[in-house]
Amino acid sequence: MNWLLTSLMVICGSSVANALAKSFSRKIAPMYALMLFAIGALFASLTGFIILRLVTTKGDVFTKEGALLAILAGIIWGISQLFLFITLSKSVPIAIVLPLIVGGIAIGGVIAGIAVFKESLTTIQILGIVLVLVGSAVLAK
Repeated sequence: MNWLLTSLMVICGSSVANALAKSFSRKIAPMYALMLFAIGALFASLTGFIILRLVTTKGDVFTKEGALLAILAGIIWGISQLFLFITLSKSVPIAIVLPLIVGGIAIGGVIAGIAVFKESLTTIQILGIVLVLVGSAVLAK
């Protein structure tokens, strides 16, 4: 599947999930929301695993290091989701909070790409990063 299509699916799914999170953020404490959210994510993950397992023809790769990194990423993601739920329970509009968070995630991804994965950026890509920073600053005002 094309990476742009899968990226669009991530955007759509995350947008709906975050809108739902804003909806329940004042109806349930963030710690309970995180547990219920994790149960939903586990169900989706297991379903996705079964479906992909049925249709995938490539050889499986599973290493101890990969498994530990995946678990660490899940722990960090869970902690960040808790802070997202706490943030969404405040009276700040979702139209301000989410673009700021997404912009910050984008910048963090760029920094990781350069520092950890030794990726390089073109002039146009650097301009795009600057625009993300400017847009985030404008939203924060």
